Order: sequence, then C-alpha cells, then structure tokens
Amino acid sequence: MRGTIARFLLSMLALLLLLGSCGPASPPGDVSRQQSAEGGAFPGSATGEVAITVTERDGHPRAGEIVTCGIPFPASASLFDASELALFDGAGRPVPLQAEVTSRWGGRPEDGSRPVMWALLHFPADVPSLGSSEYRLCRGGPGPGHPTPLALYDDGKILTVDTVEARFTLTRDSFDLLHSVEIRGGGMVLIPDGENGYSLLSGGHEYRSSQTAPFSLRVLETGPLRAAVEVKGTHVATGGGSMMDYTARLFFYAGSGRVTAQYTLENNSDPQLDNTGQPLCKDIGCPRSADF
Repeated sequence: MRGTIARFLLSMLALLLLLGSCGPASPPGDVSRQQSAEGGAFPGSATGEVAITVTERDGHPRAGEIVTCGIPFPASASLFDASELALFDGAGRPVPLQAEVTSRWGGRPEDGSRPVMWALLHFPADVPSLGSSEYRLCRGGPGPGHPTPLALYDDGKILTVDTVEARFTLTRDSFDLLHSVEIRGGGMVLIPDGENGYSLLSGGHEYRSSQTAPFSLRVLETGPLRAAVEVKGTHVATGGGSMMDYTARLFFYAGSGRVTAQYTLENNSDPQLDNTGQPLCKDIGCPRSADF
C-alpha cells in the first residue's frame, strides 16, 4: 500500500474513532451522563432530570460548539415526543436543543404511539479550557431557538448548507467532497475543481470520486443545529474502469465553519466461486479483492 494511502486510512480511522464518542463537533470534548438508579421517574432519575457533563480536554475554550449525545429513557417515563424535552445550563438558563427519536419501546422510531427508548440530542455548549460545564435535561420543551439556525436549500442539482458562518455546496454531477465553500467575511475559500474529492491509486491508475456522478445524495437529518448528508458512489479512472464503492456522511453544525466527514470504502464485487459454489476467498489478495 502506498504511503499516501496508508496515511489517509490512518487519518480516517482516527476520525471514525472520534466520531464514535459523544462530544462537541470538534473532537476534543467529552460528554458524560449522570442518572440515579431510581425507576419510574423521568427519565430514570428521582428528580425527573438527567445531568449532562461536557468536558473540554484539548486546552481550547469552547463557545457555542454543538454537542451530540444519545440519552436512553425507560418505558415508564411515558415520553412520546422528543419536542417535550428541554435543556438548561448550570445557571438555569434554557439552551437550544435539537432532539430526534432514534428508537421506541415496542415500535419503530416514527410510531408516535410507543414510548421513546433513545433520543439523539444536539445542543450548543460553552466550556472553559480543560474545564467542564453542567447541563440538565428535563421535560418542558420546546426550548428557545438557536440565534443562527442552520438552513438547507436543494434545487435538485446543487445542495446548499448554510450554517451562517459558512455556506457549503454539494453537487449531484460528481462527488468532489465539497463542491464549494464560502466563509462569512472571508469569501470563497474552495471553488469547484475536478481534482478535489477522494482518490485511490492502483496499478498506475488513479480512481476518483469526482470522475462520475454519485449513485445517490440524500439528506439524512436536518434541523436548526445539525444536518447530515449521505452520498453513495464509486471511484472511476480517467481512462475508464471503476474501483471500490464508497459511502460518505457529512455533518454540518449551526454557527460553525466546521464539517465532519465519515468516508467508508466498500468492495461490492461478487466473489469468485469454486466448483462447489463456495467463495474463493481464503486470504488477503483472493480473486476480486481490491489492491490499492
């Protein structure tokens, strides 16, 4: 494997590990939940509250950075709509909150007749350098709106994400990661270019995600605080031929110029079979493996 590809994969692995934890939109933060073992109250606490601690570990003060975390609820909480949730900071001030039901007791997430099991929360956090901030989740929503809510515009060809601090575009003609980026007060910092996007090197050929239109581009999640976009496609060489499919997920945050990218490579080629119908895949480098 070439050194540049190896560094790319290591970087993506580090990114995936960071994405797996709760924290601010930028990696260094940390979130913890504190719940009592008392049953029956909402949502598992004798006071009817969940304490959320956000900790900054990288030595940079955080102001309004979007935090993401999941919160479980017992069926006895009888919570049926995420809009009932409200969040308060340590001084008792209400905090903007975007909440989404991800699972329910005995039903699908969209079945509003079943109580909520898990909810995904996004909210802006202020945390001092190497310090912590406390937040309280309880009933009483909906809370206040974000002063600079995120907005999406889709004309069928170009998807635009406006976070107020930055305006990002993605195109359905090709996947060059971000088609353009304009920073508030800084102008256009990324212009459309076929050299952008992801690429793989194999056998002296370069396969690019920007060489062809993606299979699909869709919005997974949209709200005032965070939006998620999924893109699926393949890498194509200039002279023809394709190699490895991909699934990319991009996360955008209100009031921020940051984007989190999650890029997954997929070998969707059918395996070569032996004379008994079993896949000829016993080791790395077996037929129809991808070498890059």
